[in-house]
Amino acid sequence: IFGFYKGILPPILAETPKRAVKFFTFEQYKKLLGLSALPPGLVFAMAGLGSGLTEAVVVNPFEVVKVSLQANRGAQ
Repeated sequence: IFGFYKGILPPILAETPKRAVKFFTFEQYKKLLGLSALPPGLVFAMAGLGSGLTEAVVVNPFEVVKVSLQANRGAQ
């Protein structure tokens, strides 16, 4: 049964900061946009857009390093 969980730790460790950034920034954008007179649906949509963009900007450099390490792995 432990064979099902072999190798699961690295993806979990990689995914946790991504989700933390996304949820944290979503709440911050939601608070910021909630102060305006925008309809609630638009506030949620804009907060989601902002948090997704922020996550992409923060996580992308780490993904580039990960992919280049994986690509160069076979060349050695």
